Amino acid sequence: MNLHIIHKSANTHQSAHNALHLIHQDDYIILIDDGIYNAISQTDISQAYLNTAKRCFLLNEHALARGIENTDKNFTHITMAEFVELSLIANNNISWY
Repeated sequence: MNLHIIHKSANTHQSAHNALHLIHQDDYIILIDDGIYNAISQTDISQAYLNTAKRCFLLNEHALARGIENTDKNFTHITMAEFVELSLIANNNISWY
């Protein structure tokens, strides 16, 4: 399992879309920083991530800092400590800026 770390919003950076071409069905995605905006409910990018990866997460602290509450319910909210644990069990950590 690879962990894809999405840092940027699909509204402002192509990397959020480019990641979709390299994410496999057994991979995990975590949205952090402005990548959190990609988890907003009923958007094309949130649905694409959910349909592509095995599991999708978002860093709860970053969502709270941005005042984002309307995230898709299929994204699991995790803490920084849980993010660190997830990164340690992944075969590879791939950051998308």
